[in-house]
Amino acid sequence: MPGNESVTFIEDYKEATLIALSHYPELKDCKITFRKKSIDSTAKTTIYIPSLFTSQRNYLIFINTNRKQTGFLLTDCTVDIQTGIIGHELMHVVDFETKSVLQLIGWVIMYLIQKGRKKIERGIDTMTIRHGLGDKLLAWNTFVMTNPSTSEKYRKAIVKYYLHPEEIKELLR
Repeated sequence: MPGNESVTFIEDYKEATLIALSHYPELKDCKITFRKKSIDSTAKTTIYIPSLFTSQRNYLIFINTNRKQTGFLLTDCTVDIQTGIIGHELMHVVDFETKSVLQLIGWVIMYLIQKGRKKIERGIDTMTIRHGLGDKLLAWNTFVMTNPSTSEKYRKAIVKYYLHPEEIKELLR
């Protein structure tokens, strides 16, 4: 698990982040910075572009601060729910770590196409489950789908691109 020296935490999510990181020993040497930002989803993972050309990549995981985008904030959620989405985002880091610069360019192109984005996100969900975070991912997904505050636009995006609760349950069996 990364030590405090390689991860910059958001205090509100430190417990959930540490729980999620415990499932990703392969990230122990990764530099990961969590930041609050107004984004159109709950969380988003990206690579600090200048680090692409260095010996160690740096990753940024943004956590949304704009309730209007999704209908809720991650602070509204339990630690289990927070761990589910943070675990999903950390799986993106694991995925990015395995790719060359050219493969990452291909990833970006694929992500811009709806079918490609769906394939990527569902694959990340599946890998998150395989890393032992399926129950947390299910808690996250169920919260988004059943929370009356979730914006309809955000709920439709989750349905369109990510595994559904029934699919997660099936993979957990």
